[in-house]
Amino acid sequence: MYNKELATFISVVEQGSFLKASKELYITAASVMNHINKLEANVGVKLIERTSQGTQLTAAGRSFYKDAKKS
Repeated sequence: MYNKELATFISVVEQGSFLKASKELYITAASVMNHINKLEANVGVKLIERTSQGTQLTAAGRSFYKDAKKS
């Protein structure tokens, strides 16, 4: 089953930014942020730190990414 929030999360991690992920997924950067916010709300933990230099995975985000890539 396809989960757009999970697919967006994987793209953000692999691309290193919301903007690059949005270009890869052909959606707006705002949609990417909405997907990530929804995913974080669903799992109940912050997965990505947003900084002026880009994005960085939290410890929980690294673990979540490893599990997401297995499925």
